[in-house]
Amino acid sequence: MFCSQCLSLVHSGLLLLSKNTRHWHHRTKCRPELVELYLNFCRRSESFGVCPWSMQEWYADTKVFSGEKRQFEAWFWNTPEGTLSPLESQPFVRVVDVPEMRSFPCFYPGCPKQAEPYRTKQNRDNHFDSTHLGVRFSCPLSSCGEEFKNKGSVKRHRDRFGH
Repeated sequence: MFCSQCLSLVHSGLLLLSKNTRHWHHRTKCRPELVELYLNFCRRSESFGVCPWSMQEWYADTKVFSGEKRQFEAWFWNTPEGTLSPLESQPFVRVVDVPEMRSFPCFYPGCPKQAEPYRTKQNRDNHFDSTHLGVRFSCPLSSCGEEFKNKGSVKRHRDRFGH
């Protein structure tokens, strides 16, 4: 039997010369759309400097992950509904932002920010340094003398006034 795509001799959907890279489509039972997907995968992988998988590895991995119902992979592989394992068929549960995990109150005694905590540790630390410790950042130009609460303000000042 000959392949309709490249007219090579094929036996049961597989090319007799199995090492020939020109005939990847034989490993996929003469489905040219799979060959195109694999070649796109290789091009993307090579652009990131990653050594791409062989066609067999890619095909096996893609075949294993058939996707959820009504998704591209399930349609592509003609996966009948109900063939997913119990773990694959579980709905995706999004982890919600728990307020306790994102609560960084100021630990300085009597600070009003103890009641209104910060969402990030960095913001809390910036508040503590500038408000309670009095840390200030000066403009590097000696004749300017401006002071700011954070480094970002110094950068904006330098950009604005060309220091």
